[in-house]
Amino acid sequence: QKWGTRSTSSRSRSSRSRDSDGASGVSSDSEDLEDLDAIPDNLKIAIPLHMQNDAQIQTKKEAQLKAPKEIVELGDTQADSQLSGTRASFFGSSEIPRKVWKHPLAPDATSYCNFTWVCIQICATTLWILGAFTLLSLHIWRLQEVALESHRYAADTLLRTLEVNASGHLSPALTIARSVALAGRSGLFELEAPYASLAAILKPEMDLEPKIRRVQVLGLSAIRMFRVLPGTLHDDTVRLDLQEPLIYAKTTSSCRTGSDLWACFNLDTTDMTLYSSTTDALALNLRGPTIYRYDDQGLALDSEDYIVTHHLLATFNITGNANTGVSTALFVDVSIDLASLWDAARAAAPETAHLFISTTDGTLLAASSSELDGGPIWRKTLEEGADEETAVYTADVPTIWDLPEEWVQYISAADLVSESRLELQVGSDMIVVRPVALGATNGRGSLSAASPETLRIGVFVPLSEVTRPSLEQLQYAGLGVLACPFVAAAVVIILHIVFRILKCF
Repeated sequence: QKWGTRSTSSRSRSSRSRDSDGASGVSSDSEDLEDLDAIPDNLKIAIPLHMQNDAQIQTKKEAQLKAPKEIVELGDTQADSQLSGTRASFFGSSEIPRKVWKHPLAPDATSYCNFTWVCIQICATTLWILGAFTLLSLHIWRLQEVALESHRYAADTLLRTLEVNASGHLSPALTIARSVALAGRSGLFELEAPYASLAAILKPEMDLEPKIRRVQVLGLSAIRMFRVLPGTLHDDTVRLDLQEPLIYAKTTSSCRTGSDLWACFNLDTTDMTLYSSTTDALALNLRGPTIYRYDDQGLALDSEDYIVTHHLLATFNITGNANTGVSTALFVDVSIDLASLWDAARAAAPETAHLFISTTDGTLLAASSSELDGGPIWRKTLEEGADEETAVYTADVPTIWDLPEEWVQYISAADLVSESRLELQVGSDMIVVRPVALGATNGRGSLSAASPETLRIGVFVPLSEVTRPSLEQLQYAGLGVLACPFVAAAVVIILHIVFRILKCF
């Protein structure tokens, strides 16, 4: 019995030993058990429970690690079905609530749809559009400035052209005044017959310049004023050696009034200021224009042949003879025809532009208008209640307001009196009026000092003289091409914002 008991105990120990060896053998192989479902059911009984649990847990972990990668690589429907099948294999049911996986780099939809983000997009787009609009506005403003500068440059070019022509036209009068002053300081007028010396001095100058109509000199004699006319200098029917100027002596008893010796010239010298310079050694000013009614011989002209002239008045001191040493003042009046200045103004002005030179009261020296011929105009004076037959016509010098062009109505009398530059924009056209600067460009001559006080020069320049319409159209076309990218970008951004707003709200 003891043996049998020992035998039974031995068998029990042997059985436990075999079970233990078998368990350890299965346990050691549990790591190689990859797919529990692939084992037949009749063989699963032989697998210890702890090995089955370990295999199920291991399979579940591998499924959890592989699920995100498969969801990312597959479509949403395929990923959902595969995830449901995997969970069903683990938990026995596909209805188990699953947690939706989200890629860590996927954008948050709320970041696009919240009110703050939409406001940021709208504000950024608005600022960008405002910046682009500002840049385009600066571009347009600069184009307009360039057009204005070109317009002003064209106006100044025409003004300088007429200014140079006027300086050349009036320079013979200044040359004669200088010649008389030089002769007086040289003692040529201290002879017994000063008028002969005066004729000899003026003959070459008047022969070269037919537009010199008359020269008057006061101071060579105490009781006479000498008047020099062209005479036969420009008469082609007279032999050259017989062509001589005419000199008249006019008594000063009827015109000389005290200290006002200028009254003998029959000009308005009220409040006249004389301008002098060291280069000319004389003091002068400009007066006129006036109507001249005599020909080269001093005979009266017909009314239709009247001439408009301008006057240069000059005075200077000459040294008396050696016995007395008394200094005497001479006064000179040089009348110059303005007809050729009208021709110069017409030649300087383009077809659609207009030029003029006038005094500060608007009296014309010259203009480019073809409606006036440069001579005087006749003004009708009719008493109230009188018939047309009794009307009186008087010759008068035209003013700028007698010009037929409409643009002259924009210039007022105050604009001509002002000594500052005036620029007027009449639509797209420009009017410029400023003082005249004749003579030396450095402003040191007497004429250049006197002309700004008495004369004004003006120009009317339409825009068509500066730019052609085709160039202006090309300018705006280029601006449109420049703006297209900004407009396209603005439209795209605005549509994007509208799409976001409609999608989110």
